Amino acid sequence: MYAILKEQLHAIPLEFGLRSEYRKYNIYRNETAGGDAHHDFLNIGANLGLKKQITKLINATLDISYTQRPAEVNELYSNGLHQGVSGIEEGNTKLTSEKSFKIVHEWNSH
Repeated sequence: MYAILKEQLHAIPLEFGLRSEYRKYNIYRNETAGGDAHHDFLNIGANLGLKKQITKLINATLDISYTQRPAEVNELYSNGLHQGVSGIEEGNTKLTSEKSFKIVHEWNSH
């Protein structure tokens, strides 16, 4: 689910976005491997963007974002050789969602 709002604030274009994602994993394993497991991830993301024309030739933008990413099944349960990266992977069933906060400020000239 997501929503986007575009507005003008004192002649400055403003864009706000909000997103949510729900992911459920049902892992079926035999008892010697630890038995069945279940994981639920509810993740959100938000973004705020501003754009301002400073002069006829210069634009400034500011983008602030926060996002969460759920752990993938291989990050939770891998145990052994990963052929694609020629390495050994060991999963961690206690992983939670990865969180990221980012600010980007740009000045562009034509």
